[in-house]
Amino acid sequence: MFYRCAARTLVPGAKATLGHPPTVYVREDHLSDGVNEWIAGLFSPENLDETVAILVGAQDEEDPADAAERTFRQRIAAAEATMTRLQRALEAGWDPEALTSQYNAAVAEKKAALAGLDALQPAERTSGADIRAMVDELGAMKVVLDQAERVRSGRPVWRLGS
Repeated sequence: MFYRCAARTLVPGAKATLGHPPTVYVREDHLSDGVNEWIAGLFSPENLDETVAILVGAQDEEDPADAAERTFRQRIAAAEATMTRLQRALEAGWDPEALTSQYNAAVAEKKAALAGLDALQPAERTSGADIRAMVDELGAMKVVLDQAERVRSGRPVWRLGS
């Protein structure tokens, strides 16, 4: 397995392009030792607290379910507002036949949004303690990474020890 660095992907005129050959190929075995050592260093005792904090913090981005919930609640509010407006129009003497299809559409929209809201499931979050437990279970990260089996499926995937 080879990895390719093509100069055409670099920003034109950047310092990195000076003297860079058009394409560079690096064998995976020449690259993996250094990468494995770097990753293992992130999980070393002196760096573990910071690494765990970064991993936990990476989960602090908004849960997509929260954004979806807001959207569903906005749809429900809009449908209820439409229903209220149409009810007032009926009370003011508008022809019920003229408003029936609009009211039914608002009811259907509210039901659909309520069903979507009921189906939402929040994303699972992994605690710092859980991450530490996984790291402890794996053991020496460099050894684990060096012994990982490459799964050949058309894209890079690693299977860690058994």
